[in-house]
Order: sequence, then C-alpha cells, then structure tokens
Amino acid sequence: MVKIISELKDIAKIQNTVVHSNYDSLDKNGNIKEKTKFSESDAEENWIAITRDFLVENINRIVDLTQKIEDIEEVSF
Repeated sequence: MVKIISELKDIAKIQNTVVHSNYDSLDKNGNIKEKTKFSESDAEENWIAITRDFLVENINRIVDLTQKIEDIEEVSF
C-alpha cells in the first residue's frame, strides 16, 4: 500500500509539471522551465523535456497504477 501511495505522489508531481510549467520558456532543445528555486543569492532553474515519449511513459504508469488499485479494491470486498 505504501508503494501505491508513493507512486500516486510521483504521478501527481508529473501532472503538476505538465500543467504548471512555463511553456513560454521553450529552448532550442525543446526543454521548458519546470520551476525556479531561490536560495539566498542563488537561483536554480529546473528544465524538462515534455516529449511524446515522456507523456506516453507516464500515461502507462497511470494505467498500471489504476489496475493495481482496482486489484486492491477487489481483494478488500
């Protein structure tokens, strides 16, 4: 059960990345700025490539996790 909760959190982070990234920041390599972290006098930018493969891989993770959750529900009842 802990593994499923962890997987749900990972998927939620990916969903937030896709939805809230700064698409105006697209660079020549097809990367977008996911977020900027500020600490004292330094700023760290995190860039990510949201490609077709990235999306398909994560959709497949969601489908697999959905099946795991459904399996748990069947055993519980």
